[in-house]
Amino acid sequence: MKKIVLLIVIALGFLPAVAQKPTMAEVFKVMPDSLMPYLSTNNRLDMIDFMEAKMKAEVTNLLDGTTEMTALSDDSLSITMNERLRVDMRLTVRDSLVVEMTKTYTISEHQVEKVVQYYSTTWCPLSDLVSVSSTLLRRDEEVAEKPHF
Repeated sequence: MKKIVLLIVIALGFLPAVAQKPTMAEVFKVMPDSLMPYLSTNNRLDMIDFMEAKMKAEVTNLLDGTTEMTALSDDSLSITMNERLRVDMRLTVRDSLVVEMTKTYTISEHQVEKVVQYYSTTWCPLSDLVSVSSTLLRRDEEVAEKPHF
């Protein structure tokens, strides 16, 4: 009987270690290539290794451009894909733990478009949760209101 009780106590002691939420680096490592087509798996792993080594996390992407991870924490990361696209990801809790991916497209100094998508930590899209915000229409309205002569 004492052995059974001891076994249960040990099993309960390991339960919190098994139930820990994943870190952003772990989730980013298993991200499908289709979500960032010009970053290979090796590029993503290299950027994580560089950040953990406190080095500049810059890689050459599949389009022969430069991509840099600028921030990495347990629950978020930020990647400058090129001079016009930044991707920010963070782990948030909704009904369960989800990945919020925000892609910020910079068209010009005054024109920015943000697309927010949500995924499970196993990268299944949560399709009903997509948000787009843009300054493009606001900028068009500003230009239309100015006198043109």
